[in-house]
Amino acid sequence: MSNVVRPNRRASEHRFFVVAVLLIAAISLLAPTVLGAQGRPSLHVRDGAWVARHIVAKFDSMPGGWVAERNVMDDIWAPLGMRGVNFYAYGGPVAPHAFASRSDPSSPSYQAWFGVYVVVGRKTAEPKMPMRLGALDQRSWLGAMGDPAPTFTLIDSWAIGAISVAGATRPLNEWNADTHSDLGPGATPLATSLGMPPVGDWPRGLRAFHAVRLRGYYTFWYDAARDVSVVVYACAAGFDVGAERRDNFPTLDGAMLRMMRTVRLASAPPP
Repeated sequence: MSNVVRPNRRASEHRFFVVAVLLIAAISLLAPTVLGAQGRPSLHVRDGAWVARHIVAKFDSMPGGWVAERNVMDDIWAPLGMRGVNFYAYGGPVAPHAFASRSDPSSPSYQAWFGVYVVVGRKTAEPKMPMRLGALDQRSWLGAMGDPAPTFTLIDSWAIGAISVAGATRPLNEWNADTHSDLGPGATPLATSLGMPPVGDWPRGLRAFHAVRLRGYYTFWYDAARDVSVVVYACAAGFDVGAERRDNFPTLDGAMLRMMRTVRLASAPPP
C-alpha cells in the first residue's frame, strides 16, 4: 500500500477551477455571436424558419379571389448566401373552376405575382439584389411546376419615383423580365395543388411552359428594429396567343400599387 501514488486532491481541485474559468470565459466570448442586439439571435443562427416563427408580412386590398401563402427560401437563395421567407399571393380558383386563376390564360391574374421577401440581415442595399432574389425564386417555382428548362432573364429595371409603404417613403422601381409560364400538365405536387385547366381548354396554339414577359414593380428597405431586409414586389404577364398579344399589366397596375402601399411587418402570433 505504501507504494500506491495517491492523487493530489488540492491539485485536482485547482485544475477543475482553471477549466471552469476557461469555459466561462469562452461562453462570454461566444455570447455576442449567439445573441444579437436586444436579445435577437445573430445572423449565425437566424434563418428562414426563425423568420417564419417570429415575423409576418401583411398586405390588404388583394384583388378578389387572390390567396396568400408563404415559403421558407433558405435552400432557394443559398447561391446568394441569403435566408428568409417569401410571403406571396396569387389568383386563386374562381367559380366554377377548381384551378387557380393564375393558371387560367383568360384571366388578368394569369401568371401574376404579389409578394414580400423578408431576408435575414441587411442584404438588399444594392438596387439589383431584389431581382436576383426574384430570379432564383421564379426558376425554382417553374422547376417545381414541371418546367424542364426554367428560365428568368431580367430585361431591365429602373427607378420611377417613390411610394409610401410601412410608414415611410420608399424608392419605387419598375422592371420587366422574360420567363416561362407555369401552365403545364399539372403532374407535380405543386402543380396539382394549384390545379390546371384541361389542355383542351387552352387557347389554340398555347403550349405548356410558353414564354411570358413579366412587368411589375418593386421597392425595398432595411428594417433595423427587426434586422431584416424587406422587398415588396408585384408583376403581371404579357404573352402571345397566335398573332394576338395579351398584356395584363394595365389591368392589374392599380391593384398592384394599392397592395404595395398596405404592406407592413408584424410579430407572428404564438403557435
